[in-house]
Amino acid sequence: LRPFDTDEYNLFFGRDGQSDELLSRLGRTRFLAVVGTSGSGKSSLIRAGLMPALYGGLMAQTGSAWRIAVMRPGHDPLGNLAHALSRDDVIGSPEVDDDVQAAIIETTLRRSTLGLADAVRQARLPSYENVLVVVDQFEELFRFRSMRSDGGTEDDAAAFVKLLLEAPRRRDVSLYVVLTMRSDFLGDCSQFWGLPEAINEGQYLIPRMTRDERRSAITGPAGVGDGEISPPLVNRLLNDAGDNPDQLPILQHALMRTWDYWKARRRDSEPVGLEHYEAIGAMSCALSFHADEAFRELPDERSRHVAEVLFKALTERGTDNREIRRPTRLREICEITGASEEEVAAVVEVFRREGRSFVMPPADVPLNAETIIDISHESLIRNWGRLKEWVKDEADAARIYRRLADAATAYREGEGGLLDDVTLRWVLRWRDKYSPNRAWGLRYHPEYDRTIAYLEESQAAREADAAERERKRREELERERREREQAERHAADQARSARRLRTLVSALGVMFALAAVAFVAAFILEKRAEAARQSAEVATNRAETARQKLQKSRTALMHIQSYEMEQAEKELNELYRLTANDEEGHENRAWVLYNLGDLNRKLQRYDEAAAFFQSALHTEMMIHGQLNLESVGTLDSIAHTFEDAGNFGAAVERFELLSQLLNSAADQKSKYFRLNTANVYKDLADLYVKRAEAAYEESVKTGAHRPSAAGRDEMMKSAREKAGEQYRKALAIWEDVLRDDPGALADKYEQASDFFFLSGGDLPFAESLRDKGVRLRLNIGTPLSHKPIGPPNPGGDADINALLAPEGPGYTVFNHDTSGAYGRPELVQMIQSIAAAWAARHPDYKLVVADMSHKGGGPFPPHGGDHQDGREVDIWPVTNNGVSEPTNIFAPNYSRALTSELINVIKQTNPAAVVYFDDPPLVTAGLTRGTLDHNNYMHI
Repeated sequence: LRPFDTDEYNLFFGRDGQSDELLSRLGRTRFLAVVGTSGSGKSSLIRAGLMPALYGGLMAQTGSAWRIAVMRPGHDPLGNLAHALSRDDVIGSPEVDDDVQAAIIETTLRRSTLGLADAVRQARLPSYENVLVVVDQFEELFRFRSMRSDGGTEDDAAAFVKLLLEAPRRRDVSLYVVLTMRSDFLGDCSQFWGLPEAINEGQYLIPRMTRDERRSAITGPAGVGDGEISPPLVNRLLNDAGDNPDQLPILQHALMRTWDYWKARRRDSEPVGLEHYEAIGAMSCALSFHADEAFRELPDERSRHVAEVLFKALTERGTDNREIRRPTRLREICEITGASEEEVAAVVEVFRREGRSFVMPPADVPLNAETIIDISHESLIRNWGRLKEWVKDEADAARIYRRLADAATAYREGEGGLLDDVTLRWVLRWRDKYSPNRAWGLRYHPEYDRTIAYLEESQAAREADAAERERKRREELERERREREQAERHAADQARSARRLRTLVSALGVMFALAAVAFVAAFILEKRAEAARQSAEVATNRAETARQKLQKSRTALMHIQSYEMEQAEKELNELYRLTANDEEGHENRAWVLYNLGDLNRKLQRYDEAAAFFQSALHTEMMIHGQLNLESVGTLDSIAHTFEDAGNFGAAVERFELLSQLLNSAADQKSKYFRLNTANVYKDLADLYVKRAEAAYEESVKTGAHRPSAAGRDEMMKSAREKAGEQYRKALAIWEDVLRDDPGALADKYEQASDFFFLSGGDLPFAESLRDKGVRLRLNIGTPLSHKPIGPPNPGGDADINALLAPEGPGYTVFNHDTSGAYGRPELVQMIQSIAAAWAARHPDYKLVVADMSHKGGGPFPPHGGDHQDGREVDIWPVTNNGVSEPTNIFAPNYSRALTSELINVIKQTNPAAVVYFDDPPLVTAGLTRGTLDHNNYMHI
């Protein structure tokens, strides 16, 4: 992936005549900007084309004596320029220490806009010698300027540009400047005075390579190496690469891997052929496979974690969704990862080994604390599946942190308050998941300390508020108890008064014998009236209790769906009180207990959640007489609650019980049931490994074991064997149930392959699973990763301002959240027309509309490149029970017939609409297009 170097010019093919054009323009203007798309070969053309030509004396009137400084702006453009110039083969002196020399040159650079020319003049070079400054990856300067808020760094960026612009204008010094820049950053040049004009005058836009030039680039290096590439493979490579310059690094990497594979297995004089190319995964997979191969060589979980954080630190996704590299000193990486220099260096060595230039500097450059580590090319970010997920995860983490920092700033300035309960729980989960430290935080916002203090203050205020609510709740309960006791005493007094009255009447009966019959008759009539009144009251009370129970259950579910957890808990507790002595029995009680458990789990009160789930399970067993399939969901929730709490031993016990329960019935159940059974086997496998890892870490902490790879492997051996057995049971179900869905089965093969690799289990078996997944994907032509469906949009588009109402005829917006319900007017009109046509057919069923776009468009996490341009909408598939609820193509409530009917309504309403939905029969029928991750909603 690295660019060609100067001493590799004999391998550099396909750019005939372009070096001559560069020489001509550089000689005329002394300032040359080589511009092209990512992967188009800018750096290689400079290093293996222009520089050898200069050393060969091919530029008129300059000679062949050249001193060339190659640098990148990085996070310190002036400092990096000074270090590049201080080399002994540029303008440095072997008699002066490099750091001292760099400091002297940097002082000169900062003195004035002529600092670069002054530094070269002070070196007193012979008059026949020329100096060339090559600024590679010039676009890093824009990131440097945007990521720093203090004025000093903005001045550094502007000063750096002025040095580059002024130096070539001084004709008393033989000084030239060349920079390389991605063409998608041309618009950013307007940030600096004079830069757009200079680029217009000295720009060279890298042309696309013709098919013949690409053929030369493929076959030429093989010829130099006494090899031959078969014509079928040449044509396949040309077709796979297409004419997109972005594919050139991928082509270069695939050629290297194919060549190495061929050399290790060549027979006699056979050429490099298609079988060698396909064996390494072809252009579509070779890079991702190669990087995964390096990742799997890391010896333990600790080093894999360091690798993940390292690559996250070296990449960045900007606000415009562009991926760029982020060169970082090894010292800073250590601070971000919390690892030692030795640990980070060991990971770097794995990824820059001979034949692997995933990171720079090259393998022959020693590493120290100040060494700048960098990804060799952006194509690694775009094509390594694991890294793409890391970059997305890092962007999500940074986005949450920036929002938290902005909220902290607003609070400090009196323009905002502390975090509300829902947001606080969300941010606390972010903190627990990512464990951000100060070094990481300062990369994204300078106010790290104040931001974390704001979070802690919000948490303390929430805990104080919760304590106050608990105090009031207890006071309310105590008040109700006193009122109940008072009512009971009043009833007792009334009863005593009644008894005295009856005694008095009886005594008077002797005196008023004539009234006895009348008295008895009246008494009987009064009793009958009282009984009738009480019966009416009981019936009324029962009806009122039933109404209250229904209302409480509906209100509780509404609060749960809205994530208003405290209100939901209050309603469920009230419902529990109402159902305590239900004549209906234990069903209501089990339902209430389960929902209280689920609620407490969402609030991360794991002890309370486990207790409620356990009570629900006991109640269900009382209903059914024993543990049976009706309790699968409750048992699964108990197991996951223990897992969330880190109690892996208890979680394993529940999952083993659940596995036994499901194992006896899985063959007789539906496809959906069997897939859930496979998921239980997979979860149990993961838990065996987690339990063993936790036990090992505890033994190291207590001193029972010394930390060592051998000791860890010994403790993990039994767990890996048991986990492997469970995963194989899951695979057997997947292979049977998903045989008609090769895309989903390929996902499962890759998931299982990752497990066996990362757990250190059966590596040959893991390789075989990976190969099965690849073959399935190649057979069905499915890409390895999801590609954006809609067009990109940087945001701020005034045409994306039409808002879909939260509810209308035939539809409702999910959760009534309209923050992402914007689009172009024609999209909103289309949705309303589709919903109206659907309502005419099914008046009682409302379509659920999910994400559209943000106001003004732009990136819409976590949708990647989708939902940016106001032309896309997600709509849920239709269920078979008449309820607008979540479903997917495997769920028992999914209706393929009604979903097909909806798709036909969409196409009748707007024939230009395209529906993406991964239901294989609908894809085969031509109703929808398949993607990789759309089986629970339609993307239109």
